[in-house]
Amino acid sequence: MIVSVTAHRDLSVKDVEVIRKTMTDLVRDPLVRAIHFGGARGGDTEALKAALSARVNERSSIPKLVVIVPDTVACQPAEARKWIAKADEVIELKETISRSDGYASYTNRDHYLVEVCDKLVAFCRSDADTGGTLKTIRIAIFQGKEVMTVTLPGD
Repeated sequence: MIVSVTAHRDLSVKDVEVIRKTMTDLVRDPLVRAIHFGGARGGDTEALKAALSARVNERSSIPKLVVIVPDTVACQPAEARKWIAKADEVIELKETISRSDGYASYTNRDHYLVEVCDKLVAFCRSDADTGGTLKTIRIAIFQGKEVMTVTLPGD
């Protein structure tokens, strides 16, 4: 099974704990062969960090950890680049990130994340009603993908 992860950017300490636990469980699941991440700061980066840590603890290179970025790694925030470099594979979609087109490169990255997965794991706040995470959930539902929503507790 291939899992893609989407998550909100602004996190509390409790949110990070929930992400760590969930990602550790995913890494330990023998059915999960690869996990794809969106490469953004915040939840995407915390999920990747947690998966890398859990995989070290399991002394395994499975599941494969793949980061998909909308443009290039160099265009990602510095805090995310440090962790992206530790992934097993990085896919650069090389679509310019631009405000003038409504940040279409992010939406295209989200479509890619959904297309390559069997299951989407979405970390989101219960009070969120907009944003890329919710758009990605909608894309997955429209494509008939399994969606596992993990509610983040917030502060």
